[in-house]
Amino acid sequence: MRKILFVLSFLPLFLLAFATQAALACCVDNDQDGYGVAYLSECPHPDQFDCDDDASDDPAICATCACGEPDCAPCAKCINPGTTETAYGDPLCGDDIDNDCDGLTDIQDDGCFECTAPEDCDDGNPCTDDLCAENVCTNVNNNNSCDDGDACTVDDVCSNGTCSGAPLDADGDGFPSDLCGGNDCDDSDPAVHPGVTEAAFGDAICADQVDNDCDGLIDLQDNGCQECTVQEDCDDANPCTEDDCVDYGCVYVDNSDLDQDGFPSDLCGGNDCDDTDPAVHPGVFEAPPGDPVCTDGIDNNCNGYTDLEDAGCVPKAGWAAAPPADASVYGAPSRKESNLSNVLFALLLPIGAVALLKRVFRKR
Repeated sequence: MRKILFVLSFLPLFLLAFATQAALACCVDNDQDGYGVAYLSECPHPDQFDCDDDASDDPAICATCACGEPDCAPCAKCINPGTTETAYGDPLCGDDIDNDCDGLTDIQDDGCFECTAPEDCDDGNPCTDDLCAENVCTNVNNNNSCDDGDACTVDDVCSNGTCSGAPLDADGDGFPSDLCGGNDCDDSDPAVHPGVTEAAFGDAICADQVDNDCDGLIDLQDNGCQECTVQEDCDDANPCTEDDCVDYGCVYVDNSDLDQDGFPSDLCGGNDCDDTDPAVHPGVFEAPPGDPVCTDGIDNNCNGYTDLEDAGCVPKAGWAAAPPADASVYGAPSRKESNLSNVLFALLLPIGAVALLKRVFRKR
């Protein structure tokens, strides 16, 4: 009997090993603040870790208090990279704890710095107003004009604490300069930009020594300016124009909206994902669930989703909620995985127990 009890005493070890293996695939977060004990991809904040993940806090204090209250300062759940350690005079700035896990404690932290004048609060950002009130620094976003240092932007202005401007379009034709990442080959002439019709044969635009449409071809080099005899001579390889030859000159007619539904083709800078079908374009009502439009294999409203991928076609009833995760463990194995693990454990446990019994009775 004693030896049987000896064998059974190993059962907790089996259980511990099983539990440890499952935990390795989860977010270890003892104080349940969303930050793991290390950089764990299963945690809500995988790029940060908790410098105090102790779960042995006083439950009478830490179980119900809200982080930020003076009594909560020593609670591990309130100590993590997401905590704001500011401002001077705040309890967090005098509790001798590195509350935000940045390696700085209390007044060492910039947020706890004591100021005496606005100059003490200068953060070097022209898009914030630096203020000092009651020895506490605040940096408030402004909407002032600024200079982002980029020669390819104009009308620079502050927004949400950042200085930025509009793309440079010196001639105001709606096409940014090609020197700044745009496609206007002459940003000093509003008559020169992509989309200009450089045609037809004999026209003055075909003898002005200018690449008017910014396609890299000048005058007679351009198909539109060449003398044509058949329609094929006028092929400009542009799917958004209908090419024709009239009186030895090429004529190009816009056909960017072939199906005439009011939405130009996405091949021509528009947003119609099928310009051969007038029933397909942005704004089409792809719903409700069960409607033929939800099973036709077509992205009817051109939002990138087809049939049941589209929110309007997804049935709202009959969807079961996902099983809740353990409150202290994120990224827990699925129920299917857990059941499989339990079956394997149940099969292996007797084998291990029998092996131990044989070894014990062999020594008798």
